[in-house]
Amino acid sequence: MLKDENIAFLIGKVRRGLRREFDSRFKQVGITPAQYDLLSRLWEKNGLLMTELSNKVYKDGPTVTGLVDRLEKKKLLLRRKDEKDRRAIRIFLTEQGKNYEKALPKLVEKILEKAVSRFTHAEVNSLKNSLWKIWQNLEQ
Repeated sequence: MLKDENIAFLIGKVRRGLRREFDSRFKQVGITPAQYDLLSRLWEKNGLLMTELSNKVYKDGPTVTGLVDRLEKKKLLLRRKDEKDRRAIRIFLTEQGKNYEKALPKLVEKILEKAVSRFTHAEVNSLKNSLWKIWQNLEQ
């Protein structure tokens, strides 16, 4: 099998291309793709426990702690002790962090539109379905 025909190789190339685009665009607004991922989870549900946040972004505790540290320094979120369990820490968006919700998803949309600009709507849906199937196969 040729290297270019190997599906893992092609998925890796697409991943690197997307990563390059995300890194470049997010750098312009002063955050990283990993920080965006964390913020987007808090836009869905503000006040998550650190452990919940780790699970939602598929990263270990120390990695999430580092992301939270950097976002806290940028005044985009803050930590608070849980009211029921003082050992637990909840993460909340600040007003500034909430304001990012307006602009950043549009930025992501532009990147993804560029990635599939030569696809029909049906091809995009087929690609999504195929990728989900691959992911499900590997999660079993």
